[in-house]
Amino acid sequence: MPVLCDPVLPAPQEVIFALLRAWVVVTRHDGSVIVFGGFARDLLLGGTPDDIDVSVEGVTGAAAAETFVAFLTELGIEATHTTNAADAAASRSLETSMVRFRLAPGAWHELDFVEMRREDGYLPGTRVPVTAPGTPVEDSFRRDLTVGAIGICVRTGQIVDHAGGVADLRAGRAAVPGEAAAVGLEGKVAVAVRAYREDALRVLRCLRFMARLGLEPSVGIRGAVRDPE
Repeated sequence: MPVLCDPVLPAPQEVIFALLRAWVVVTRHDGSVIVFGGFARDLLLGGTPDDIDVSVEGVTGAAAAETFVAFLTELGIEATHTTNAADAAASRSLETSMVRFRLAPGAWHELDFVEMRREDGYLPGTRVPVTAPGTPVEDSFRRDLTVGAIGICVRTGQIVDHAGGVADLRAGRAAVPGEAAAVGLEGKVAVAVRAYREDALRVLRCLRFMARLGLEPSVGIRGAVRDPE
């Protein structure tokens, strides 16, 4: 069973978070800004992650990246950004922009900016989700596993855990967001079945993370993989 650590930011990630906090203040951004996904999870597991995905509420990834680059440039930090044109064409909420900047000679860093979103199913016959701008809770519950929905609030540095990922990580359990609130075994299985019917590749992604992190499947996931449909 994994032993969780206090979420202490390593250098230079501490400097990067300080820059993000200052950017939020300078731009007077009203919505939440959270680093979701593997960064928070791996930090809790005692790792030194450097893959920082910045989720911004109410602003597209491209717009957020553009203002962050302008902020860095004002500080004399060399920075550029690029946007994934294919994702942007599919949906503004899928638009991801990468910022690349240099804090010291030869020391380049990369951040991905994306708008928080909710997902309302998939386009017929495709794996392209139907998306709309979302809240931190909605962005958490669209994810494959609760342990991937753990985040760190840029403003406060505190852990954000709307889906119960910390408890599942501590228990060594892989669970689908929404399972914890479901009533009874049948309800928990139904949550996982719905997630896998929407996107069958979620099963493979879940298996990969379970193997990598040494997680046991939840009762919902175990029931879902036995579902004949």
